[in-house]
Amino acid sequence: MATAPPDSTALDFWGGFLFIQGIPLLILLAAFLKLALAKKTKQV
Repeated sequence: MATAPPDSTALDFWGGFLFIQGIPLLILLAAFLKLALAKKTKQV
């Protein structure tokens, strides 16, 4: 789909974007938390 329908809103865009990018964002967040916790426990 190259263009959006005329009745599409910005909310539709963000809903679709977050739906498609949800899993990669969760993986990125989990990796960041794992890295942060690993550094925190390694310093102690």
